[in-house]
Amino acid sequence: MSGKSVITPAGTSIDSVVPLNMDSTLAADRKLWLMGGTGTLAPGATSAARNLTFLVKSPVTKGSVTFVSQGEEIVSVPATAPDTVPAWVHHDSSYTDSGRGLLKRAISVRFKSSATQRQRQSGIDQVGGLVVGGYSHPSGEGVYLVVISESF
Repeated sequence: MSGKSVITPAGTSIDSVVPLNMDSTLAADRKLWLMGGTGTLAPGATSAARNLTFLVKSPVTKGSVTFVSQGEEIVSVPATAPDTVPAWVHHDSSYTDSGRGLLKRAISVRFKSSATQRQRQSGIDQVGGLVVGGYSHPSGEGVYLVVISESF
């Protein structure tokens, strides 16, 4: 007997790296950590930081861990204008001239009906913008509400 033991999980070899704070154990003894609060992140947002804890017992001096991620990219410029606006659009402080002027750091964009989603994305990207809402129109071509990055 080497005098070495692995505490968790029981029966694990002494030459193992063992995850301790996983959210779930999947088939084939794969471990699962959930990283994003609601499961859907806003465009340009990042998930919350999460510390992963592993128990590395002697005699292990080095090892490897493989991480596999799964996600779905949601395009930030939809093919049609959204029909919602964020609540801050209605606040006086969001406008120049004490609420009677223009919306700060934002533009309204309307595309030709022939513009593809890729062309719409390219146009918004060229001005460093982020679609935060919009106003739909019965004709199908609404207006995109776009916030311009302050670092642009």
